[in-house]
Amino acid sequence: MPLGATAPTAEQQRILESLVGLPFVVCSLHPAWKHKIVGEMSNGTKVRAEFVQELFNAALVVDAIDGSGAYRRNMASPEQLEVLAMAERLYGCNLSIALTRWLAMERLEYFDFANRPEVVWSGAVPHVN
Repeated sequence: MPLGATAPTAEQQRILESLVGLPFVVCSLHPAWKHKIVGEMSNGTKVRAEFVQELFNAALVVDAIDGSGAYRRNMASPEQLEVLAMAERLYGCNLSIALTRWLAMERLEYFDFANRPEVVWSGAVPHVN
């Protein structure tokens, strides 16, 4: 456990265990997609699809554990909120709707969370910038 981190509560641990098997949701399985620049932040920083997808999936996990909207309220910096807005455009839905859909997905068997299977999000619009 990282320094300063607290152990999950019993309820958080139960929720974490219920998330086992959920896939990493992406906008496209095309190998070049994750390197595509999909947006630009207000400070001029260009954002690649890979970062947008990672942030979206992380926000799903946080909201699943701590309740819908928890990522926005408690964790996200202003910059991350900008990227989350890009993600919601690319995935074609807001995070609260995405959370409901993600939690309903079929659980898959895999052994390495970091390399969990990627599943294309239905309704994703990877051509949108």
